Amino acid sequence: GRPAAASTLGAFAEASAPHLPRLLACIKDVAEEVRAAAILAVAQVGPDHDGVDSQVSGLAGDPSPVVAAAACQALGLMGAKGEARADLLGEKLSDPQLRYAALTALSNFGPGAVRSHVEKLIALGLTDRDCLTRQLAATVLGSA
Repeated sequence: GRPAAASTLGAFAEASAPHLPRLLACIKDVAEEVRAAAILAVAQVGPDHDGVDSQVSGLAGDPSPVVAAAACQALGLMGAKGEARADLLGEKLSDPQLRYAALTALSNFGPGAVRSHVEKLIALGLTDRDCLTRQLAATVLGSA
């Protein structure tokens, strides 16, 4: 359905730019699965489009953990504009539901974006109940 369509457009990245307005509209859909897929697609299709980074970072605070996690992951796909929001991702490390998504995004950035979050990575990432989260935290720490 609609989440698959959004994901497919995202896979074509810049070639899907003519569809960016429709993807941006899908970010406001009532279905969280559609919103999450659209957020990730927007990050792949138009990360340099005016205001996309602000919209995506704002959605990292969405009440739906599915949408908020997608926003965190999307920031990791947005290059320098996403890296500029590394402190927001560092805050999300405190939320167990968003930790893996925040770590995924941080893993795409350089050491400078990670260094200020080393304490949280150690305290929360390396002690997480989930083994994949612990493993990713160790990887991110290794890049710091």
